[in-house]
Amino acid sequence: MKPFDLVVYSIVALVLVIVLFTLWGNLFPPENLTDTIKDQISTALSEGGLGHTLIIGTKTIPEGTMVSKGAFDTAELSFAVECSSPRLCCENGQICEKPIEWNYERISFKSSQTITLSLRCQYIEKVPVCRAYFGDLPAQADINKVVAVGVSSTNTTIKVVLKNIGKNTLTGGVNSVTLEKYVSGQWADTGKEFPTQETETLTPNATQDLLWNMEVATSGKYKATFKFEGLNSGFDYKTIDFNIGENRACSTIIGSGETVSNPDSTKFREIHYCTGCNYAYECVSAWSTYSPGSTFEILTKDSTYCLKDTESGSCA
Repeated sequence: MKPFDLVVYSIVALVLVIVLFTLWGNLFPPENLTDTIKDQISTALSEGGLGHTLIIGTKTIPEGTMVSKGAFDTAELSFAVECSSPRLCCENGQICEKPIEWNYERISFKSSQTITLSLRCQYIEKVPVCRAYFGDLPAQADINKVVAVGVSSTNTTIKVVLKNIGKNTLTGGVNSVTLEKYVSGQWADTGKEFPTQETETLTPNATQDLLWNMEVATSGKYKATFKFEGLNSGFDYKTIDFNIGENRACSTIIGSGETVSNPDSTKFREIHYCTGCNYAYECVSAWSTYSPGSTFEILTKDSTYCLKDTESGSCA
């Protein structure tokens, strides 16, 4: 083999090595970028981080870089990537002239871009699910304020101020609440259900106020926990405590029961009476205290009832 041929083959081999190393570096994200995302997953999965957008920082990502969910997926973690900047990104799964093409499996950069990188995680059916966002911050559900705006002896009206603190539009917003009561030194679920309230579409920094009427049957200390969530928008929780006062003049009239048919079922109502009560829930509370093993329902401020299967016997 001639010396000139050896030089040519050497040059070709060198070029091929350079090309292979370049392709390898482009197919797999730079190690520091991968590690940076991995390092933040535990924080995003912490109790304080769940459902909230974690800003990793601004990164310059080289041309040809491809980031794949395979670099992060494990048997215990489901991962996805998303390009969240309409100015820079093609539509999901589409090819276009914009510099970034993506689907939830991978994202590729056709030119070098300086871009914001963020992360958000949550548990879905006990499985941790995380998504890395490249570009604008995703829509983020936030409960800006929870305040009692009306308090009476029977209920408390609470105003919840909801906000989108992300940079993309929030859709499919839902506000829900659970109610607990302080009993025997600890919080216990009341089991009371409230219909969820849907929000309108919220553009970045837009807010919406919702009112909740917390009507309860017995006096005591209560805690309402509100949750706000949206489609691909994370979630947020806020709580508020409030008190329903006790009327000490309200008491049961023992031996005053009478049995009548129940219009809603084949069971019978056993009606019991009270004195000194200002509201129906106070009469319920008085009889519930007198007969803790029975369930009483609201009727009037002077009466309540429990249900029994037969006309004879007593449910109190």
